[in-house]
This record gives sequence, structure tokens and C-alpha cells, in this order.
Amino acid sequence: MAKMMMLIDPSRCTGCRGCQVACKQWNEKPAVNTTFSGTYQNPPDLDGDTYTLVRFQEYPQENFGVYWLMTSDRCRHCSEPTCIEALPTGSYHLDDTGAVVFNEKAKATLADVTDSCPFAIPTQDKKTGQIVKCTLCVDRITDRMLPACAQACPTGAILWGGYDEMLDYAKKRMAWLKGPANETRIKADKVALYPGEDFPSHVKWILIDDREKHGLKGDV
Repeated sequence: MAKMMMLIDPSRCTGCRGCQVACKQWNEKPAVNTTFSGTYQNPPDLDGDTYTLVRFQEYPQENFGVYWLMTSDRCRHCSEPTCIEALPTGSYHLDDTGAVVFNEKAKATLADVTDSCPFAIPTQDKKTGQIVKCTLCVDRITDRMLPACAQACPTGAILWGGYDEMLDYAKKRMAWLKGPANETRIKADKVALYPGEDFPSHVKWILIDDREKHGLKGDV
């Protein structure tokens, strides 16, 4: 199967968390008990039962009162994943689609794995001790199905397709976002592809503000 890409467009996200719920349903993961922490983001971060998380960021906006940034977050599925350097041999699979998938043998010190990932994404299943993260729904995409999150997204904020096709769409979408129709909400100089085109990953975002303001972690 050809290399694929998931493209996430926060400018289309309404914060419905459909992607988050669909991910849990497909992976048979339970809800996480939390307490209110002053944000609509829930749970507070990715964890052993949460592979996809909608990050809610709220900023004051002079003209509109509040500026919301809602961004669906998950593993970047790097073409040259450094996280696997901290995992035992035979505990992961690099699929032809670009998916980086851990299996039940992926047991290691969590800090070692997250330190090896420039985005600090992998987490740990507290029941099994297995290191886990988004699988890019490899069991769906290899059967020509959409990833569960993309299937559930009602606004087209999560797109799925061939790598070159998605890259071409991202360039056209960014050009539109930089256009005059969006000057009241989006600053043209903030629109960017993340991680950049030169960083080999199979999940990318069309940023509409600084990466940190989207709540996305990363040294890249």
C-alpha cells in the first residue's frame, strides 16, 4: 500500500471530540475519570487509554472577546521514528502506509521512550505496562477504511489520503487561509505546515497560530 498521510486542519475544528470518542470506541478504551481543571480539554493529556485528544486553548482577543484554538492531537508517525530506539527488538512494526505500531512486547521505562520521542507522545497502559500510542488505525487503513477519527469528524478537520495528495491539498488550503477572507481571524504569517514538509511524518497539521498556542508539544 502507498504511503499515506493524515492532515489535521484546526481551522475547521469545532471541538466536538468526535475523533476522541471514535478512537476510544475503535480501540475499546474506557473513559477516564477526571475533575474540572478550568479548561474544556478532557482528559488533561494523552494517556494509556487516550490515543487521540482534542486540545482546547483559549486566548483573549480584542475584537472578539475570546479566541479559541481547538486541535486534535496524536502521534506524528515519523518515517524515521526515534521512539523505537528505546523499545525492545520485535516490539514494533513500521507499516508500508507510514504507521508506526507498537505491540504487546513494547514494554520499557516510559521516560526513556518519551525522551526518545521529540514530541513526547508515547504513554503507558497502567494495567499491562505496555507502551502505547495512536496506531493510525493500521487495522482499518490496510483494509482500505478511513482511520476512525477521520471517519467520525463532521467538519473535515481530519483528512486522510495519499501522502502527495494531502501535501498538495495542504499547500492549497494554506494559500486560502492566508487570503483576505480570513484577515479578521487568522494572521497570514502564522499559517504553516507542522511538522514542516522537510520533516518526514505521516500526520501533519495546518497551523493557524504558533505551535505552542495550539497546545502541541515538540522540539521540531
